Amino acid sequence: MPKLKSNRGAAKRLKTTGTGRIKHYKAFGSHLLTHKTTKRKRNLRGSEILNKQDTKNMKSSFPTYEKERRPNPKWKTRGIRVEGWGEGSAIVKE
Repeated sequence: MPKLKSNRGAAKRLKTTGTGRIKHYKAFGSHLLTHKTTKRKRNLRGSEILNKQDTKNMKSSFPTYEKERRPNPKWKTRGIRVEGWGEGSAIVKE
């Protein structure tokens, strides 16, 4: 069976978050910026989360993409739990 290969163009433009969603940068913010307003350019900064339908379409570009990540069993707390909420919380060993 051949190797599973990601679409390299998509791999350079998209990242998966820890919760399994896909993050991308906004378009139209790289050139011809002189006629765009400051507010428009400010709103083009940063990244966004891909919507649900586009996420389904991108699954074909990333063959190893998993929507729901399962926790690693090695990450168990090993008898440690947190009691309380906020400043009054405490770590208790079981």
